[in-house]
Amino acid sequence: MIDTDPGIDDAFAITLAARSPHVDLRAITTVFGNAAVDQTTRNALRVLAMCGRDDVRVARGAECPLVYPHPHRAEYAHGNDGLGGASDSLPAPQRTEQARPAVK
Repeated sequence: MIDTDPGIDDAFAITLAARSPHVDLRAITTVFGNAAVDQTTRNALRVLAMCGRDDVRVARGAECPLVYPHPHRAEYAHGNDGLGGASDSLPAPQRTEQARPAVK
């Protein structure tokens, strides 16, 4: 299981894990960070679609910090979609996130 905010770096890590015969990737939970959680969830689904891994579950996690506010996104490094503007060039997923959020 990977808990992540899929920006450029995490998308690469997901790709490595999803394509490795040595990793039993079963689920990804998404959180806010480099982009809002709506976008990071879409990013995770698109990266998994690119890897041909529609069997990996994706569940939405935290939308904000538990304690301290996080007012800024890393748009200067990761673009407004977290993937440097490349999210729309990835395949559209054929499925959606799990109905049950990761935090329940």
